[in-house]
Amino acid sequence: MERVALIALFAFVMAGFLGAQNLAQYTNQPVYDKKVTIAADGTIIPDAHRFGTTVLKSSKLHKTPWWNKETEWIGNIFIDWGYIWAVDTNGLADEAIDGFLFNYSTNDMTDDGVTFGILFWDQATGWNDNLKVQEWGVAFSGLPNHRNNPPTWYSSGWTVTFDLAIEPFSAMFLLDKGNKNTNINDGIEYGLWNLSTDFISPNPAVPACWGFRMSKPDGTASDANFAQNEDDFDIYDVDFNYLGTYWFGGYSPGGAPAANLVWELYAGGPATNTKYGPLAGLKGNDAQLYSVGDWATGGNVHMMMRLNQNTRVPWLCGTIKTDVHYYGGAIDLTRIFPIPVPWRKTMDPFLIAGSNYADFATYDFINMGAAFGTKSIFWQGVITNKFSGGNAAGSDASNNYVKTN
Repeated sequence: MERVALIALFAFVMAGFLGAQNLAQYTNQPVYDKKVTIAADGTIIPDAHRFGTTVLKSSKLHKTPWWNKETEWIGNIFIDWGYIWAVDTNGLADEAIDGFLFNYSTNDMTDDGVTFGILFWDQATGWNDNLKVQEWGVAFSGLPNHRNNPPTWYSSGWTVTFDLAIEPFSAMFLLDKGNKNTNINDGIEYGLWNLSTDFISPNPAVPACWGFRMSKPDGTASDANFAQNEDDFDIYDVDFNYLGTYWFGGYSPGGAPAANLVWELYAGGPATNTKYGPLAGLKGNDAQLYSVGDWATGGNVHMMMRLNQNTRVPWLCGTIKTDVHYYGGAIDLTRIFPIPVPWRKTMDPFLIAGSNYADFATYDFINMGAAFGTKSIFWQGVITNKFSGGNAAGSDASNNYVKTN
């Protein structure tokens, strides 16, 4: 079975600023479109398969034009943005992302394929915003190129679905919901980063090139409305310097394409035999707790808690009997478990790269014992230094609970 190598997670830091510019780098050369699915272990599966519920969609292919630059643009990052607003799968502040779709085009003929980095941020607005929070990033090496496809086509356009819904679900991540009409700072950004080091053209008369298909509006309504994305995208160079925000002069049906990349986000959860408790009534709590997987004997469950950039120690606490209590003052949170805590474990902040962490923490139950599948257990996330001997001031807890059975 052919595989793609998942090289490493990437952290990304912004720098610099330039104004918006007009850009007309698109071509009507024919693109041979194909689809492929990549599992979380790197296995390539022919044809695209869906995962979870579509919560952001910007994927209606523009008929012919695609953004095209030759090899001097290797290393650049192209960023599109939108909002998770049209679909709500869980009633909480975030979606648990269990898959995504992206697209690229190339006429490269090398034996080892092409390499792209895929990155996601939330709390984003585009236009070189510097307050965004990176939540995920990975590089794919050995992605399919133009090799072995019909030589009569100018290039191959690949639409790739990446499946994160594979046990133990540890590659899943959180992205926050938002609406640019009510809360512009809760957007999502998607970055396509060309990390290939060489391209080989099909013949000397044709330049080596790469790019991506663009998603088009459908009249006045559009996939862009589903994603609430704008008619523009940001470009950064290999050193993460902002080069500008670009468009093609404004979308017009049959004319210039919309400046939107092709991407989708899918969400899953909660875990089977699981309910999310009510958000109301847990005074002072701002964090959120999520679950995916199966509580059955032998199953795996992946828990994720939104940290809201609180740097205290994240904990997962469990109890069979609840004891709701509010702590006022500088603590300002409500717990649902008795003291001493019947069960608690530290959660791991999600590592992106080096010392850079996403804004959520995780805990994994692997090969579940029989007790978890037969008892009703209440789970709550807590962010505090109190359990490790520190001060309780500034602590937080999830304003929902996860209940099994």
